[in-house]
Amino acid sequence: MLTGTFAKDHERRYAHVPFDVPAGLHQLHIRYAYNDQIDSDPLITGGNTLDLGLFDERGIAESSPGFRGWSGSEKMEVTID
Repeated sequence: MLTGTFAKDHERRYAHVPFDVPAGLHQLHIRYAYNDQIDSDPLITGGNTLDLGLFDERGIAESSPGFRGWSGSEKMEVTID
């Protein structure tokens, strides 16, 4: 389980949170929650939006071969297999 907190100075920034995937794992299910959830419209203020992007060891840039996908803020869980 991963837990954490983002401070106000991290607003509108990406945070890369590395984690290890055990060898031989065939499926990964990610579920997350956060407080004060709002729509991802940039004109809305007063809450939080979280988008989940996944990358592998080949790189963390969206155009890199390591880019595996982006959830969008409406998904609170994803399964990769």
